[in-house]
Amino acid sequence: MIPQQMSVRHDPENAHFGDCARACIASMLELHPLRVPHFYRDGIGENGHARMQQFLGKHGLCYVQIPLQSKTDDGEKVDLKRALEIGGYWTDDLIHYMFGGNSANGCGHFVVAKSDRIVHNPGAAELIGPQDDGFWWFGIFAKTL
Repeated sequence: MIPQQMSVRHDPENAHFGDCARACIASMLELHPLRVPHFYRDGIGENGHARMQQFLGKHGLCYVQIPLQSKTDDGEKVDLKRALEIGGYWTDDLIHYMFGGNSANGCGHFVVAKSDRIVHNPGAAELIGPQDDGFWWFGIFAKTL
């Protein structure tokens, strides 16, 4: 992995949508960020996800997102530390993965994690909680057949 930083800061009031997903993918695939499109240039949504899958498909990969509820069935909170422990357990500490939640500036944000820790944050704001939908998000790449 070669860490890359965001080049677009999240400022939706001025129609600027952060490119943390691009920076994470460029980092994990060891590509220069300009060789990776800004998938969510028009905001969060299906268009960005489709653009990301199309790009990764050209590299023989697809993106698999796995949600983790931020509360257990008995109401226990799954905090950042616990969510990363779960990520480390299910990836057997073998791979880097994208990990998403809400950042300190109040918007959805992705970082790169490995095992039970964040190894690269492409932006200035730290993750502080799950995304607004109540989930932590794990993103892994799978090879297409």
